[in-house]
Amino acid sequence: SLDGNGGNIQAAVRIGQLDNAFWSGDAKMMFFGNVRPYAEALDVVGHELTHGVTQFAADLIYELQPGAMNEAFSDIFGEMVEARTVGQPDWLMGQSLGEAFRDMKNPGNIKFGDKPLPGKMSEYFDLPNDANSDHGGVHINSSIINHAFYLTAAGLPNAVGLGDAEKIFYRCLTRHLQKQSQFIDARLGCIASAEELFGAGSAQAKAVADAGTQSLIAAAHHA
Repeated sequence: SLDGNGGNIQAAVRIGQLDNAFWSGDAKMMFFGNVRPYAEALDVVGHELTHGVTQFAADLIYELQPGAMNEAFSDIFGEMVEARTVGQPDWLMGQSLGEAFRDMKNPGNIKFGDKPLPGKMSEYFDLPNDANSDHGGVHINSSIINHAFYLTAAGLPNAVGLGDAEKIFYRCLTRHLQKQSQFIDARLGCIASAEELFGAGSAQAKAVADAGTQSLIAAAHHA
């Protein structure tokens, strides 16, 4: 279950005029609009379920870098739910709804206004921490962490595959992060998780470190 203790998983579906899907931390349940078939999109359902897991695990606050990680982990495991079911990932969030929201393989293919979404820290969007600016760009800067997962799983010459990458990032989320963790903490947490799961100096630890170096090595400058 989402809370690790057998708690109920609840959702409200086919909400008439809602063109969105979201997890309510207060209600501890999912809501799916019916303007588009959100509740039929496996990656979207997995995304919202993962928000529940995050709330009961690291409980990353929904703003700035912690909020972007909150969104990123939901994208990552939403994509993995879809990949497990259809047999392979497309690395696109929401593609079955007619328009991808984020591209984990090539983040810049999706635009924020006229600017490409970031794939590394040098492209990070410094936005105000308010509702009008997506709480510091949580859906925008999430693509940096998404891309690091893609690199770990499939994008690097020494990529380790979906299964090992899933285990590493899940352990990081549930064992190594807390409410106000920053991107650099995700990098360090993923390296620690890979070492705990596969051993220090393992191919998996090397791959996730390389992915973090490529995507997040400048993270400390934006903390």
